Amino acid sequence: MYASYNKFKKQFESFIQYYNNDRIKEKLGGLTPIEYRRRATEKMSGFFVQPNGFTLKDAELFNCLM
Repeated sequence: MYASYNKFKKQFESFIQYYNNDRIKEKLGGLTPIEYRRRATEKMSGFFVQPNGFTLKDAELFNCLM
């Protein structure tokens, strides 16, 4: 099936990368498993990291100081 263990290992690692990071899952709202876990973790921790690097908690604190 595979010419060597290294070729098998490389193919297996490629599949795991695809399965966790690239595969879109309908049951997860069209997200990849990694993206779903990241969003769930952020939601459970009480903040969401914005593209500018601030969290909602940072933005709330900033608004309170203004």
